[in-house]
Amino acid sequence: MSPADPGRRIYIHAHSLWCLARRSAEVATSVSTALAKIRIAKVIHHHVELGVDLGLVRQETGQEFAAAFEWKTELARFFRTVGYRPSFPSDRSTFLPLLGPTEIVEATCSEQGYYTFATDPESSTRMFDDHEPFPTLQKSLSATQGPHDLTMIRGVSLALINPEIGTGQVGYDYAPDLKAYTLAESELDLVNSQICARALEDTRARVTALSAGLTEDENRICADMLSSVERTFALAEKRPGEL
Repeated sequence: MSPADPGRRIYIHAHSLWCLARRSAEVATSVSTALAKIRIAKVIHHHVELGVDLGLVRQETGQEFAAAFEWKTELARFFRTVGYRPSFPSDRSTFLPLLGPTEIVEATCSEQGYYTFATDPESSTRMFDDHEPFPTLQKSLSATQGPHDLTMIRGVSLALINPEIGTGQVGYDYAPDLKAYTLAESELDLVNSQICARALEDTRARVTALSAGLTEDENRICADMLSSVERTFALAEKRPGEL
């Protein structure tokens, strides 16, 4: 995305991502890993960055945690391999890249069953300030009335981009891929459970490595953060399609 390009908001329903994950064990691993990193990022934002704002966590400590749990680059790399058929308005003839070659994911959140993403600070502000009911947004988008920076994806709409097909007016060529499930839901749950366990273990190890020299307040916030991560992943294993 060039500096002149406007930022975008991309809202993806959890079920759409889970349908994508059922394509193969490899894709399931990529989706589950991406969602695990998002969960961790949200917890760190809530605990560590809030601690910085309150003066309980030093600025340099917050920066160390942000660097240790960086998630944006990997998520953008994965999203660039994924395309979608537009949902609002529905267009089965078109298949578009989820993220452009130079776009990044600046921020993420979740609401009303959707994972929400923004590609620059301005679109991030719009995302966090957006309180419009999603059915209202969908109706407006379907009528091509905007918001023009927003893409909403729902249903069986995601697939990996096939270099031999490409993107554009090739939506019908992707019809077989969209429902080419090779994993049963139980197999998908197993992959997700393994990824959650691995992410939790990795988070504990990273926090331990960063804990030397922390202040009493910072250690307390880290302990609270780890407890929140554990609860988040326990919930993710029970309801894997939700954040």
